[in-house]
Amino acid sequence: MNIYNIDPKEYEKIIVTQVVPSPFSNDYKTVKEFREAMKKYYPEEELNYVALEGYINAKVLVDALKLSGEDINQEKFIKTLESMKEVDMSVGKKIVYSSTDHQGLQGIYFSKITPDATFRIFNP
Repeated sequence: MNIYNIDPKEYEKIIVTQVVPSPFSNDYKTVKEFREAMKKYYPEEELNYVALEGYINAKVLVDALKLSGEDINQEKFIKTLESMKEVDMSVGKKIVYSSTDHQGLQGIYFSKITPDATFRIFNP
């Protein structure tokens, strides 16, 4: 079945970039946790990149809240986030923040469409 309306012979020529890994990847602990949570809480929903990005963002938020401690306020929370350096969220890249960089994940993930019409991450 050709779900992309593209000749499957052309799949190997297509490279896709994302800001998070594939939600179908078996390479990362957090992606596996995400799939388990989706299966448990939203079994009818299809896996997608946007939901995975939200899941990773929520994990960062929870970590920052824990690191901020009990007497949290906006200023303390922002300082905590901006002090998060090389945080391993188990997605293959580290989370890095600073006072001038609020991007979090640095770099992109590359995927190719495989003969079975799924996306697989690769490193160029």
